[in-house]
Amino acid sequence: MKPYLPANSNVPINVTAISTTSGIATVVINGIKAKLLYNSTWGATISTPSKTGPFGIIAMATDGAGNQSSSTIRVISDGMPPYLKVTSTASMTRNGIMWGKYDLPSLTIMATTFCADMAPQIAINVNGKKITDISQATIEGYSAKIATVSFKSSGTYKVNIVATDTISGLSTSASYIVNARVDNQNPHISNVSYDKYIGPNEPMKISVVATDDNGIGVSKVMIGDKAASKVNDDTWEATLLSAKSTSSGYEKFTVKAIDYLGHELPLTEKYFVDVNPPHISMISIASTNIDGTYWNKGNEPIKIEISATTDSGVSPQTEVIINKDPIAYSGNNFTSIDLTSP
Repeated sequence: MKPYLPANSNVPINVTAISTTSGIATVVINGIKAKLLYNSTWGATISTPSKTGPFGIIAMATDGAGNQSSSTIRVISDGMPPYLKVTSTASMTRNGIMWGKYDLPSLTIMATTFCADMAPQIAINVNGKKITDISQATIEGYSAKIATVSFKSSGTYKVNIVATDTISGLSTSASYIVNARVDNQNPHISNVSYDKYIGPNEPMKISVVATDDNGIGVSKVMIGDKAASKVNDDTWEATLLSAKSTSSGYEKFTVKAIDYLGHELPLTEKYFVDVNPPHISMISIASTNIDGTYWNKGNEPIKIEISATTDSGVSPQTEVIINKDPIAYSGNNFTSIDLTSP
C-alpha cells in the first residue's frame, strides 16, 4: 500500500486474511465490513480524514471459531496542494523590470508536495511555448521538480506554471509577466559646470548631467567627497570648497555617476586656484626723465602703459585713477593712457 492517500476521499483498501483451520468468517477495515474478493483477499472502501496528516488503517479478521486478529498500518492523508517556489537571478527588480548586471536574468522554478518522496507533475510554458527541460532532485529532503527558464533577449514574457500533486490531485498554478533586461554599461557624465578659476578655500558650486540611456538609471552622483543633490531628471549639484593652496596652480576633483546595479563612471576635472592679487606694471613713454619729471618734445602727450596680469591668465578688472578721475578698463591686460595735460 502507498504510504500516502488523498485526504477526504473514498479509497478502496484490500487486505489478505488467512485461517488454515476454520477459515475467515469476517474482515472489518476501519469499521467497514469487507467483502471477499478472491482467494484470501478482502476489500472495503474507507473514507480518509479531511485533514492532512498521519492516520491508521485497522483491519480486524475473525475466523469461523470466533478467533480474532488485527493489523494496523500508518499512512498519511494528503490534502495539500503542491508548494511552488519561483526565484530569479536578477540583480535588482526596479519599476517592474528584472535587471541583470552582466547577463539577462533567468527564473528557477521548484515544485514539491506534502509527500516528501512524491514529486508533483509540472507544466511550464513561456509565451505559449512548452518548457520540456525539467529535472528532478532531492531538495532539503523533498523530491522536487526543477526547471530553469532562460530568456534569449530583453523583452516581456508571460510565464505560466501548473504543478499537480499526484496523490491529492490538487494543483497550484501561477502566472507571471516578466520584463527582463540587462544593463552592463556604465552611466554617462556630461555638461560639468563650475568656475574654472577661483580663489583658495572658496565655495565652488558644481553641476553635472548624469544619464544612463536605456539602463536601470543613475542612483547616486558623487562630486569630490560629497553626495550630489538631484535637481531634476538628469542634473545633480554639490558645493565644494576649493583647495587651501598657498601657491597658485591647478587642482582636481572627481565626479562619479553610479547606477542602481553598481556600475560607475569616474570623471576628473581641474580648476585653477589663484592665491595672488593681480600683477601691475607701469611704463612711461616720454622723451626724457629729469629728477622724476617726464618731458616730451613739442606738444606730444606723455603716455603711460599699464599692464595688469593674473596667475590664472584671466584678464583682471582694471581701474586707472588720474587726478581722482577713475577710468575702468576690463577685458584687456594692457592699457595705454594719454596724459594730455600736466
